[in-house]
Amino acid sequence: MTIGTTFSPPAPAPLRLAGGAQGFNWLPVFVADELGLFAKHGIAIEHKRFSTVDKATSAVIEGEADLAITPPEGAVADFVKGGEVTHFLATASRPVSGCRCTAP
Repeated sequence: MTIGTTFSPPAPAPLRLAGGAQGFNWLPVFVADELGLFAKHGIAIEHKRFSTVDKATSAVIEGEADLAITPPEGAVADFVKGGEVTHFLATASRPVSGCRCTAP
């Protein structure tokens, strides 16, 4: 950098989040986005709403989304078919009611 030049921060990195209803289990995402926490850390959230959990899971598998925030049915169905989607997080104080899924 030379004296007299201006610094432009890099463009936010996109993060494509897929979901079906995008209901209560999305609340932390909506709140963090509204508070600017993603932008503060250089992330631009793109909400991708699908009509079913299976479609949201398929969006991750097909590369249309980076992460699915869904109940576990999509990851379980993929596993039964021999797929490689990983269920890696549950947001629950009882048996799993939501999960985050990603393709390898």
